[in-house]
Amino acid sequence: MEEEKPKEAPYAVSFLSEVLGTIILMYIGCMGCVDSFQLGPTLPAFTFGLAILACIQITDHISPTHINPGVSIAFLIAGKMHWKRLLVYIPAQYIGCLIGYGLLRLTVTNATGLCHLKVKEPLSVFQAFGTEIICSFTLMIIVFGATDPRNASRSDSFALRVALGITGIIFAAEPYTGAGLNAARSFPSAIFDMNFKDHWVYELGPPIGQCLAAVLYRFTFSIEEKYSLHTFLTTKRGADQ
Repeated sequence: MEEEKPKEAPYAVSFLSEVLGTIILMYIGCMGCVDSFQLGPTLPAFTFGLAILACIQITDHISPTHINPGVSIAFLIAGKMHWKRLLVYIPAQYIGCLIGYGLLRLTVTNATGLCHLKVKEPLSVFQAFGTEIICSFTLMIIVFGATDPRNASRSDSFALRVALGITGIIFAAEPYTGAGLNAARSFPSAIFDMNFKDHWVYELGPPIGQCLAAVLYRFTFSIEEKYSLHTFLTTKRGADQ
């Protein structure tokens, strides 16, 4: 007897799940970005990486954890998400990030510039834009690899795979761009400080990279896509034998 697929969560549950996840992401993740700590990329990398691990563990069994608009759009492009659910996820992510960041400013420190992303020397703004695209592309490839059905038999943790991958990316990119990787994550500090200098880099770069990763993975590597290169070559090889 074929096992039934778990039903998708109601839209309201998905909304609240994403709000909760992004609150945790911003509150815990940005707590490690206080400038006075002066620990370089180490603290932000670990706080954001472990915050993401916590978010996945807390909410992913309720409703798939994205906590990132670019990830949600990429899942739509990859055929893994319905457009109606996308309209639930993205507002939830921005609302959750605003709440989480607001709570951090209220309870820990109200310092201007807390967790604010900025292009760092010697990069130009366009180099930073390219860096955000490439790093966000890498993030999304990690997510697609971790959720690929061919990885289902792995005994290690999905949350750990993703969190460690993102931690590594932040270690690499934080000294150059702050490693935004998430359009919703960059939004609250810009709003609270009313500082939108180079904000477009962090609002556009990550979704572009994540969408490019979705196109590549779906039409090159996916076994679920009828028109992927993998499916075509596998079918052709079977026909030739």
